[in-house]
Amino acid sequence: MSFDRFHTFDPEPEARESYRIRPDEPAQRADRAGNLTHFWVPADMEVRVHRYSLCDGLFYLCGGGDGSRLHGIEPSLVDEDLPIGDDDDYRKSSLDYNPTYAGARPDDRAAYLHWLARGRRDPKANMGFLYLFYYGLERRVAIEARRWDDAKTSLPAIREELSELAHVYRNARFVKRAKSLIAYCHLVEGTRLYAGAPPEAGASTDFPDIHRIALSQALQDGQVPPARWMLSWFLSDPRLGGQDLVRGAYAEFAQAFEVQASGPFAVRLGAVKQFSDAPLWRYQGLSSALLRLQPPSGSASEGEGALFTLVSEMGRAAAREVNTYARYVANNPHAKTKDWPRLLLPYALWPEGVRQRMEALIAALPTNQDLSDAQSLATLLAPIDVNAALEALSAKNLSAHFANTLQLGFEPDVRTGSPAPKADTPLVFFRLNGGTTPAAPVPNVGQVTRVGFIADLLRAGLAGNDDVFSVADSAILDWPDLEPGNYLRLKALLVALSAPTLAPAKPAGSMKRRLEKLGDTDRTVLARTLVDVAYAGGAMPSREVMALLEHYCDALGMLKQELFKLLTERSACVSKVSEFGTTYVGMPILQGNTQVATSSLDMRRVAQLREETATVGRVLGEIFEGTGEDVPASREHQIRDLTPPMTGDSFLGELPDCPLPLEGAYASLCMRLLERPQWTRAEVAEACAQVGLLVDGALERINEAAFDAFDEPLIEGEDPLEVNLGLAQGPA
Repeated sequence: MSFDRFHTFDPEPEARESYRIRPDEPAQRADRAGNLTHFWVPADMEVRVHRYSLCDGLFYLCGGGDGSRLHGIEPSLVDEDLPIGDDDDYRKSSLDYNPTYAGARPDDRAAYLHWLARGRRDPKANMGFLYLFYYGLERRVAIEARRWDDAKTSLPAIREELSELAHVYRNARFVKRAKSLIAYCHLVEGTRLYAGAPPEAGASTDFPDIHRIALSQALQDGQVPPARWMLSWFLSDPRLGGQDLVRGAYAEFAQAFEVQASGPFAVRLGAVKQFSDAPLWRYQGLSSALLRLQPPSGSASEGEGALFTLVSEMGRAAAREVNTYARYVANNPHAKTKDWPRLLLPYALWPEGVRQRMEALIAALPTNQDLSDAQSLATLLAPIDVNAALEALSAKNLSAHFANTLQLGFEPDVRTGSPAPKADTPLVFFRLNGGTTPAAPVPNVGQVTRVGFIADLLRAGLAGNDDVFSVADSAILDWPDLEPGNYLRLKALLVALSAPTLAPAKPAGSMKRRLEKLGDTDRTVLARTLVDVAYAGGAMPSREVMALLEHYCDALGMLKQELFKLLTERSACVSKVSEFGTTYVGMPILQGNTQVATSSLDMRRVAQLREETATVGRVLGEIFEGTGEDVPASREHQIRDLTPPMTGDSFLGELPDCPLPLEGAYASLCMRLLERPQWTRAEVAEACAQVGLLVDGALERINEAAFDAFDEPLIEGEDPLEVNLGLAQGPA
């Protein structure tokens, strides 16, 4: 039986006749033939073999009888003792699938030497000669350079040769093999690849061994795998699919990936160091004489699998975090150069100044029961253009981003039924329950609307008084429909809406819509709460507060007599206003036997008093917007009680029918204003006093009627007031 140079067969005498195949170790075979490095032709050496001059080296050459003992060791070994043929056309070949120089036909040997002599760069050459040459490079790197330092000196030339061959011979399988061997050259050389910059994204998509080698070196050196190399691996290895996940926002994705590596995945990456003795990659030999090299210890697949999983999870987590931003800038290319879309990115990628202010805000909220001071988004997010951000991203999305990214809530929040905040709207921040989105339901619209009524009263002249705020806060706590998890939100909303130094958020819609939002709320109880808040300061409320209180209680359906009774019960200080006559901002004052005095009203004095409190109008103007307000009829009855009957000798005189759906004093005032296109506020106040109306309430009622009839207001402006005389002619 002849000796098989690849396997030995060992019978097992104690068992039935059977055979076991046991491969020889490559090192054992090399030792039998000695050190082949002595037969290596360097890149700068010229040799002559038969009739060919070979000047580029990088192959094994023997002669003088050495080939007889080396043929089984290296298939690419050129033995000049073997004959060659006359036909040296290297474009054709009859080489075996696993060719060897010694086993080739003489003509094929001649063709191989001819190809070597021509510089190995003819793309039309038969691929069998290319692989035969590759076997020699593979042995030089995988066996000899690993053992002997003098063999390592040839590695740079081998890497350069492989790169040029891959460029010339664009066979996909060979290119993959060449890149694999180039990567192995780096590993054998000992170059700390991870200390340098990784390849550009996608540059090594055919075979990303370079990444696994660099990461393996980092682990063997006891280092946490560098994020930039893991990122490059994620984007280069087709198995990870990074190229399909990241489109249009690579710079932001790269930042998000590094944040994941240093944050959520840091502990798991540290644990991967346990695979420091298990390379993440091993070279797969191609030569029939070169068996697969085994790692020194451990399992390569286990180490690679652990890191592969982590890199995949980090890449997908980073892609999810930048996905909203990437889609937005893809659909709005002009936004790529703006700063406000960055609010869609993870918090760690926000502008540094914004992050510093946010961190200071979070530090000021040590517990889940603390509230921040009222501050605007324009201040908090500077220098970001908040107006553009709110217009493009919406306050709802921004609120959700704060909750999901920072576990922060703020009020007013459009998601809980409040009006959408503007850039200068005062916001009050708080921590969400347990650092996550609260499980309790958000406040209902009715609760938010109730807080709005109370906050309006505070802002009219009671803000800054701790006793008043305490009464308002206690009133919220006493609501029977209050969920425990919603109290902090409603308190934050009260603080924000009553902030005196910032522009207040305006309710969405008119009084009619606000009343509709109250739902099944007991409006009488709410009116009583407003009275309690107004008098909580222990002193007579200001004219502004009293005017607003009267207006709200009226809208909530409280009868005038009931309101008057509540006011007299709350304070004996009402008599202090007697110097203004028998009326306090439209409210009759008890005299003698508590009968209401109506016939002795000095209407011009009332007008003077109301004009002195013009700030009431400004407060009401901030509070009420829109159209369609429907104040209960009790208000009109009160006005009739306070207003002397109109006669032909009255101030207004005889007037034609009003073009708007108005009656009584409102119709008379409307016709008076239609006499000319412009009025001063003082003139309108005097006209209102003649018929016993409040300026702002009367103008609002007239404009609502105009909206109902013609979809546009009759009166606009503050001072002077402009009258749209065209409405008197009816619709065009």
